Amino acid sequence: MKPLRAVLALLLVAALAVMVTRVFVPRISCNLAKGRINRSVRGFARIGDDYRRTALARANLEECRRCLEYFPEDHQLYTLYGANLRFVGRLDEALEAFRKALALTERPEIYAQIGEIEIELGNVEAGRAAVMKAAMFHTLYAETVAEPMRSEINAVVRERYERLRKKANP
Repeated sequence: MKPLRAVLALLLVAALAVMVTRVFVPRISCNLAKGRINRSVRGFARIGDDYRRTALARANLEECRRCLEYFPEDHQLYTLYGANLRFVGRLDEALEAFRKALALTERPEIYAQIGEIEIELGNVEAGRAAVMKAAMFHTLYAETVAEPMRSEINAVVRERYERLRKKANP
């Protein structure tokens, strides 16, 4: 009976070890990676050397890809992936990554990124519409585009706020 208990205990320990390495380790390592990637993206402007920035962005892309294999429903990973793709100049792929993030959650920064990329690609109307949606969340996002589009977006947003305010306080 003792050998059977020992075998069962070993199997239980092995099953727990497998569960920990397949479930908890990827979650922890990818959460740490998201923080690291987010800090590096925010710090790109402080890195003076283009080669170092590009190398860091490419490393970030690899880490995002690895984590997206484990967690394909993580909008933050898609947003970070898109930001790094945009930095290395792969705008079409960045747009696709931001759209995947947007499909998972509606966030103004995602709309703003999509709008900026659309404008860079020459799709001004699509860019205007995306920045408009971002500005509906917060007018700060209208500052990402140049005049006269900025003034147009701010006017539409103010008009909408006034309409909503009148509706709330008849």
